[in-house]
Amino acid sequence: MHDWNRMTRPDITAALGCMLIKYVFHYPDQRIYWAEEVTYDYTLTNPIRVDFMRFKPRNTLPSGLEQSEFMAY
Repeated sequence: MHDWNRMTRPDITAALGCMLIKYVFHYPDQRIYWAEEVTYDYTLTNPIRVDFMRFKPRNTLPSGLEQSEFMAY
């Protein structure tokens, strides 16, 4: 158990990251990919950074890759 009220923000981020890896990203499907600390949209003055990004292709066809799902955590 975590004592969320006594944790610092980096500790909370680390604990939530461990839970995401254990409960959300633990798929038997090998077509689902995820990465930690992803930065995107470098065209902005302050680029956006997310702790985790998940990529799930619809299928392996070119049209399926274009319709894939990205989720930021």
